[in-house]
Amino acid sequence: MLEGLAGRRLLILLDNGLLDDATRRVLEAAGSEFEVATGDRGRTLLKEPGFSGAIIDIDIEASIAVSLAEKLEKKSIPFVFALNEGAPGRACRFSIYRLCPEPAELEAISNRLFPSESQ
Repeated sequence: MLEGLAGRRLLILLDNGLLDDATRRVLEAAGSEFEVATGDRGRTLLKEPGFSGAIIDIDIEASIAVSLAEKLEKKSIPFVFALNEGAPGRACRFSIYRLCPEPAELEAISNRLFPSESQ
């Protein structure tokens, strides 16, 4: 189900820098390689080549999130904004993805990041 994530190197930028174990296991089982970082560390990691896509926590400070998004765009790296599983019940009027261990949620992220592989 998560074939679009297999072999992908993802940059996961979280406000607190912590990815829950269940989501980590699902991403690993899907064959993803990933780096989890806060915004500041994310800037450093973006200097490395080879990222296929990125997930940015919507709770990261706005100026950092915009800066990271601009760097990702400049490098033509697809990205999505997501709510970390640690922020349940939050209402949002935008199309935001949930970063959690639910395969359907991760599949939605995969389809948005890598649309040609999801056809």
